[in-house]
This record gives sequence, structure tokens and C-alpha cells, in this order.
Amino acid sequence: MKKLFCLALALLLLTLSLSALAEGKWTRSGDRRSEYVVLSDGSLSLKKHLYPDSEELVIPSRIDKKRVTEVSGLVIFIPLNGVTAVRSVTIPNSVRVIRENPFALLTEAAEFRVKGTHPVFEVEDGALYDKQKQKLLAYPAAREGESLVIREGTVEIGEGAFTGCRYLTSVTFPDSLAGLSASPFTGCTALTDFVVSADHPALKVEDGMLFSQDGSTLLAYPLGDTRAACTVPEGTRKIGARAFASCENLMTVTVPEGVTEIGDEAFDLCLSLKAIYLPKSLTEMPSGAMYGCSPDLKVYVVRGSWAEKFCKQEKLKVGYQ
Repeated sequence: MKKLFCLALALLLLTLSLSALAEGKWTRSGDRRSEYVVLSDGSLSLKKHLYPDSEELVIPSRIDKKRVTEVSGLVIFIPLNGVTAVRSVTIPNSVRVIRENPFALLTEAAEFRVKGTHPVFEVEDGALYDKQKQKLLAYPAAREGESLVIREGTVEIGEGAFTGCRYLTSVTFPDSLAGLSASPFTGCTALTDFVVSADHPALKVEDGMLFSQDGSTLLAYPLGDTRAACTVPEGTRKIGARAFASCENLMTVTVPEGVTEIGDEAFDLCLSLKAIYLPKSLTEMPSGAMYGCSPDLKVYVVRGSWAEKFCKQEKLKVGYQ
């Protein structure tokens, strides 16, 4: 499981790094402990930081006499001696923007800390929220609570917010949540239950899986489910980004006729997966959607279909339905 999680983190960081290429030139601090990008207002976006060998990581409020106002989604935190695992992260009042989940590599972090006077961020039940944007930004990977009820009023969950949260078994979504652009649960290998109200305006649960309310998009599969086979329900039109990513138990997935699109990284790092059945209706799937899967994986397609052509281009093992 640890190997799978490390692979998942590496893939996530690679994905985030692509968006960082256009962010500007990185500058190394005078004490050579940090790297940053200078923003248009003269403040700093933190990209890399070496911290004292301690269980507490305190993000600096100033570097080279400039205010740190942003923590990038690509930021890399490294202990000076490479020994101590961070257990808590303190975010200063100067930081006003946190992109994606910059704490995904802090696999032993159990707590986020912010002052009650912080103008933007606050912590509730372990989760870090942007109270201005009503957004859940991150949940500590090593927090031992098994269930989380996301607070009412939250409208968005940040990219990778729950990456590697290995103790979570249940997540309850508020009616205020507008949906998910991609599954934020990569590496949540104990997660078995999604909970939504019967009249949730954006989400529903079917056969344990999280869907858009109209049932057209499969948003996330419960990675802790012990089933070896999954048949996606009829009526599904899209499998969302990272929906099955890092699932350890599934060996077979059957995608029904009617599905036209499979999102980015949908089946990445499903190491036990041996067979995927794709429909004739499929017309869109990005390169690398099955990255890091078992070398024994065979994709079963309909002869003459778009899926057949795609799989051959990707050099995947092909079988026929």
C-alpha cells in the first residue's frame, strides 16, 4: 500500500507541476532555504522550503524581507536533516492563498494550525477551509478520525484535498456542495462510504459510488471497498477524473454502453486491475488514463470502435468482447 501511495503522490505532483511551468522564474532565498516566485504586488508565492528538523512545520511569513502571501500547489517541504516527519503545519496570517493541496507529501501530518484571527483560513474537525471562498482546501493525511462531516456552507473541495488520508472511512457532503471537478480521494485506501442527503442538489450515491445528481457522471469510487469487480451503472455518460485512481482491490471494471468520456487519470495506479471492458459509445479518453496499472491489464473493446483504435495507439493489451 505504501508503494502505491508513493506512486500516486508522484503522479499528482507531476500533474500539478505542468501548471507551474507558466508561473514565472523561481528565486532562491538569501539563506538558501526557500525558493519562491515574486508576484505582481511584490509579495511571494512559496515553492520550496527547508524547515528545521522538527515535528512542527511553521510556514514563514517573510522571506528576504518580503511577505509570503501564497503557498503554491507544487510547494516542496523538506526537513533540513531529512529525518523528522511533520506532525503539524502552522499557517501564518500573511498567507492568503493556498493552491491545490500543498501538503500532500506530508504523509504523517495530523493537524493544521491557524490563528483565530486569520482573515482567510480556519480549521474545523481537522479540515482546512478557505472561509472567504467557502472551500475545503486540505485534510491532514495522518489524522486518525475515521469519519468527516464536511461543514454546511462549503461549495467546493480543492484539488487533491484528501490525498493519502489513509484513516478516513466515511465522508459526508453538505447540500451546499456544488459538485466535484475531479475525485480528491487518491490514496484514501480505507474509504468505503460516501454520505449525501436524499435531496442533495448536486450529488447522489449509487451502489456505493459517488455520482452527479442526474447520474450522468461517476465522480468517485470508494477506494476501500473490497469488491474485486465493478459494473458501472447503466445511464452513466462520463467517468470523472481520478474516479478509480489508486484503487487497490478492483480486478475488473465494466463500463456500460452509453459512456462517451473517461476523464484524466481515471484508472491510474490501479495495480490489481486485470480487465476493463470499454463500450462502443466511448469517444474520448486522455492518453495515460491507465498509467501505472498492472502490466497484465487487458482492455476489452468492440471491433472497429474508437476504443480499439485508442488502445492500440496507447500500446495497451487488447481483447475483444
